[in-house]
Amino acid sequence: MRTDSFEAATAALWASLGLPGPVPDRPSLRIDGRTLRLSPAPDGRQVVIEAELGRLPPDRTGRGEALRRLMRDGLGLVLTHRACLRLQDDAVTVVAAGPCRADAVPALRERIEEVLHLLDLHGPTLDGAAPAPSADRVLDHQAVILRL
Repeated sequence: MRTDSFEAATAALWASLGLPGPVPDRPSLRIDGRTLRLSPAPDGRQVVIEAELGRLPPDRTGRGEALRRLMRDGLGLVLTHRACLRLQDDAVTVVAAGPCRADAVPALRERIEEVLHLLDLHGPTLDGAAPAPSADRVLDHQAVILRL
């Protein structure tokens, strides 16, 4: 088996987690009650990790407030996370990508941790619970400098 194939990368990831091999058709992980789906990127060079965050509120006011919080907090995390949010219709998904190589398991595990972190951070925003902690609290009030 090639070491730079999706099958080799997912098999190495599963082995590092002490799990039996992934289901070949639809590899996914269930962690803390969340399902993370893995798939090869169209070019075959990345493993795409996705998890459903939730749906936007149906009412206009709730939708606008949820979008503002998601965008504000997402901007605050752009320098520290490689995972991001994707909005399609009303569904919000957390997405990250890592190298599609069997020797890149540490990077894949980091992307999985980032996806889980964003799920935990943004989950309350869409569940109608208390607002998610803002990015400035997550960053411990550190100064962020963007160089353009």
